[in-house]
Amino acid sequence: MKSLKAGIIFKREDPLIAGTARQVVRDLKKWGFKVDPAGAEFVITLGGDGTVLRAARMLAKRGIPILGVYLGGIGFLTEIELSELKSALEKIKSGKFKLDERTMIEARVGGRKVTALNDVVIGKSGISRVIKLSLHGIARDPIGYTADGMIFATATGS
Repeated sequence: MKSLKAGIIFKREDPLIAGTARQVVRDLKKWGFKVDPAGAEFVITLGGDGTVLRAARMLAKRGIPILGVYLGGIGFLTEIELSELKSALEKIKSGKFKLDERTMIEARVGGRKVTALNDVVIGKSGISRVIKLSLHGIARDPIGYTADGMIFATATGS
């Protein structure tokens, strides 16, 4: 049986989480996984929702599944706690898991493209009172709005 390749995403600046990540890398190897960020077949996030959201943005084009491990903070998007990791990895190894596919949203503002799992917020800045928005893709012709801001949410962010 071939070894599955895993990647890990975490807050490097948090020494506690970085220590946990080092232990998870050791455990992955002990449990028969390869740790290969560039060739990962799935990614483990260590943290809270912010880490899952960052991973989703980073991996959007690669379509790699994310297993969110809750380590504190806000955890609506994280699937498991650290104590459940071995059990979850056994399910991944045996193919006895369910993927929860989620829609992402993409926005272009001033030539800059952003991708998000939850929502995109567009608002005024500086001294401007309103902004002019043009929506493309919803209808054949662009739809224009003048507003002080707008929030676009996926089912995850709503």
